[in-house]
Amino acid sequence: MTDDRWQDAARRFANPAFMPEWSPPDRPSWPYAANVTFRAWVVARLNELAPADGSAGLLRSARVEELQAGVPAVAEALHAAFGRIDLARVGRRYALKAMQMTKGGRAPTLDAVERATLNDMEAMTTGQRRRGPARGADPDAERRATIRAAWDVWLIRTVLVPRFWPERRGGQVHLPGGEAEYKRIIAQRYAVHRDPKKLAQGAWAEYRKSRMAND
Repeated sequence: MTDDRWQDAARRFANPAFMPEWSPPDRPSWPYAANVTFRAWVVARLNELAPADGSAGLLRSARVEELQAGVPAVAEALHAAFGRIDLARVGRRYALKAMQMTKGGRAPTLDAVERATLNDMEAMTTGQRRRGPARGADPDAERRATIRAAWDVWLIRTVLVPRFWPERRGGQVHLPGGEAEYKRIIAQRYAVHRDPKKLAQGAWAEYRKSRMAND
């Protein structure tokens, strides 16, 4: 979700004229104070836009349409790029690293081979071996959940409020109840998580410290 094209697609939903059929008739008025009805309505809209379980929603469908429109150009670019890659050489590099890492008859996982290969390449480039996870390595499940929930805060402020409460457009959007209300919404949206409140705390911290708060 950190991809700029994903964000551009999401921002289109901030315009009520985009996909006008997404206009629930029960939109609540902007509340003077945080309340259960408002919170549940926002969670429902988030679930329609980008379902918490990872299933397809309005945002993913919009991205698919955008990608399909550019398929010919993308296919040509990929074909040209693959034509310049020495795949045999790449395969040999990974195979050699896999053999080096094979111990006691147990083969390393593909992820482990990839991390080790990236570490070697970085060491050759910088003269220093990277410690810890390889750059670009997939974070663990808890980290992914925190980042995803942090982007939900971004969706609330950048998409949902401008679309459904256009009078609130401009400047930083603050929900009634502030930080605590954002956390309640995230906790409710991820109620099936093993610790929704902890996830909400982490998501808010991630949102505030990252560039998404300034997008």
